[in-house]
Amino acid sequence: MLSLALAGIALVVMVTLIVRRMILDMLARRRAEQRKKLMTAILGWLDAEEATELPIQPGQPLGSRLAMELLQLVRGRDRARLITLMRETGTDAELCARIRSGGAAERIEAARALALFATPETLWALEDGLDDPNPEVRLTVAASLVTLQAAPPLPTLVAKLAIGSIEHSRTLSPIFRELARNRKNEFVAALSDPEMSEPVLVLMLDALGRTGDYRLIEAVGNVTAHPSMDVRAEALRALGAFGHPAATPIVLRAFDDPAWQVRAQAA
Repeated sequence: MLSLALAGIALVVMVTLIVRRMILDMLARRRAEQRKKLMTAILGWLDAEEATELPIQPGQPLGSRLAMELLQLVRGRDRARLITLMRETGTDAELCARIRSGGAAERIEAARALALFATPETLWALEDGLDDPNPEVRLTVAASLVTLQAAPPLPTLVAKLAIGSIEHSRTLSPIFRELARNRKNEFVAALSDPEMSEPVLVLMLDALGRTGDYRLIEAVGNVTAHPSMDVRAEALRALGAFGHPAATPIVLRAFDDPAWQVRAQAA
């Protein structure tokens, strides 16, 4: 009797799982069809030369994934019209909610998409995202804030991203390079800050070297006296990126550096 009962329970569980899978597959196909129809309607609306009825009504947000897919397909005027449509449908408000309560992948998608909306609400949501427990979410949030030119002061950003204490993706270098373009003075001041860790200094020097601003040669050259071998080598790499003869005396002095890695970079 016990064996029959267990066999019956196992059969019921199996049938339940099969039915559940069928329902989930059916719902997934239905959502995919709806997404395809909606995408086709929006692209047709963008291609129309004359004004036509909106393909989606206000209060019906597109969702971060669909929004990003559409934005990758259009450029120029169509892209601007699409962003306007997303604002009118409340897509930005949905993204603000998703970045606070969705799963990690959803929060990353929402943070990436919010870089399109420079409104007080989206900026607040992104600023809150810098405290997200997931480091990849924080990196994506930082990248969006830099794109919107709304990143916090450099020490705050470094503390929020916990640079040097946890492993990071390759997103860090582009973030610092983009940030350095508009905040060179802040970067130069931070080079002499004793609180800045070696990983942060390396990122800053790499970013300053990519600016191509020859006025920064002296500030970068001063870092070639830093106690850290990695920082000294990165400073020389930045001077090489400038490619300006004014850096020659600094580079020649580096041939007397006790670390062969620094001397090699000088060469």
